[in-house]
Amino acid sequence: MNLKNEYNSLIVTVRSAGERTEVACIRSIVSEGIGQEQIHIVKEAPFKKALEMCFTIAIESDAKWLLTLDADMILLPDTLQKFLTEAEKIPANYLQIQAKILDKIFGDSRKGGPRLYRVEHLKKALTISQSLKDHIRPESNIINRMGSEGYPSRYMSPVIALHDFEQYHRDIYRKACVHAVKHLSKLPEILEQVVRYQQADEDYRVILKGIYDSISLNMEGMIDYREYSKEAAAALSQMKINEKSDMPESIDIQKVLEIYSVEKEEVNFINVMYKDVPSNRIDGIKESLRQKGVLSTLSSYAGSFLSKLGAKVSKIGSK
Repeated sequence: MNLKNEYNSLIVTVRSAGERTEVACIRSIVSEGIGQEQIHIVKEAPFKKALEMCFTIAIESDAKWLLTLDADMILLPDTLQKFLTEAEKIPANYLQIQAKILDKIFGDSRKGGPRLYRVEHLKKALTISQSLKDHIRPESNIINRMGSEGYPSRYMSPVIALHDFEQYHRDIYRKACVHAVKHLSKLPEILEQVVRYQQADEDYRVILKGIYDSISLNMEGMIDYREYSKEAAAALSQMKINEKSDMPESIDIQKVLEIYSVEKEEVNFINVMYKDVPSNRIDGIKESLRQKGVLSTLSSYAGSFLSKLGAKVSKIGSK
């Protein structure tokens, strides 16, 4: 089926900092039916400036929706149309919607990754961004401010992309340094995955080194990709790890999902759960009731809860 007409309302920006998977990222978008002319590569730095460029490109277009993602993300097959369908369900005052990613450093699924922004609200978002100082979480700052001014966001349960798989060791090291500051409360989870996968995957040795150096050297956790290049080179030399070769054109997504025990329920759009921010959980339930009815909503929430519980139990049992 030709999906191009269905995507006429969409413009895509890929924020690139020379990631090893830039080509694979773009291919994953094109394979969903997006035309090359709809994809814009943004190479501004730091991240705040890149985000503002994404907003500007969308504002100057005739698009209804802006899809933003980074070049270290690979879309899962047959997800973009479903993601856009979910975006069309959100109330008109909502700024954006975001699903989940399978994250290499966390070794698990988490909130993050591609977002669909409603373009008509981006002039206000851009003005807010330009009024804020740079920060380790510039996008979250904008989204939180927009939410407080009456433009909420929706987060939903399906995993729609891979994140940080097949990246250069230097980028993995840098991100581990940042995560040690940005996601301090999540370090036990990350270290658990390091222990689990480090024998089979060199990336996790690099992650451990990045976390150790960040904490021991009291690094500030700056997200600019130009930071920590010297530290990364020194770390790889100390560990006697050679840098990876240049860009892979594709990634075996199914194999990755199997290795990380991602259940089918986590990647489909059947039992979708919503969380609206800053609105409370009731708003998501109300939307589900409006779309699906009482019985279907109860079945959806109960089924999703049980499937997630079963997946967690299965993962614990396999350790």
